[in-house]
Amino acid sequence: EHRSSLNKLANALSDLYDRTGLQEDLERIVRLHTEALDLYPSEHPRRCGSLNNLAYSLRRRYERTGSQDDLDKMIQLCRESKSVSPPGSPIHVFTSANLAKNLWVSRETTSSIDEVFQLLREASMDDISPLRDSLTCAHLWVRYGREVSHHTLEDAYSHSVRFLRRYRHRSSTSRNPGPIPGRLA
Repeated sequence: EHRSSLNKLANALSDLYDRTGLQEDLERIVRLHTEALDLYPSEHPRRCGSLNNLAYSLRRRYERTGSQDDLDKMIQLCRESKSVSPPGSPIHVFTSANLAKNLWVSRETTSSIDEVFQLLREASMDDISPLRDSLTCAHLWVRYGREVSHHTLEDAYSHSVRFLRRYRHRSSTSRNPGPIPGRLA
């Protein structure tokens, strides 16, 4: 299918960009992810992944250029992605974390700090998504909370310890639980 091929090509170019750092490769990546997203109807189950791919590409370009348009667009894409992955969805925590991370980047140009902490709180309490994703959100909640001395920091520590205990207990009863991720995409 053409949409999938565009995403695969963009991902291959992303590997090339990681090695070369050429702006033209990054522009192609954004273009390919945009084309792929345009081919998914709003109700398509894979649209969420395409939204996240484009948002990530725009974030990389934002980090390089500082373009406010890229920042605004990636937040818009993350909001749409989160809206199609409501609580109970297997990727709800992932999409919440992506939105929180992108809002965190924009915190100096928007009043999004409280929304960041609300998203991370809700995501870290999600019992349906993979436990490692919730633990990662709790970790982000602590990290960001420490940076700005947020009033929810004590809660963030409590939830992090709770999820770490649950994860370790589960990993001790499982053969290969996988690593605890440091961050989501």
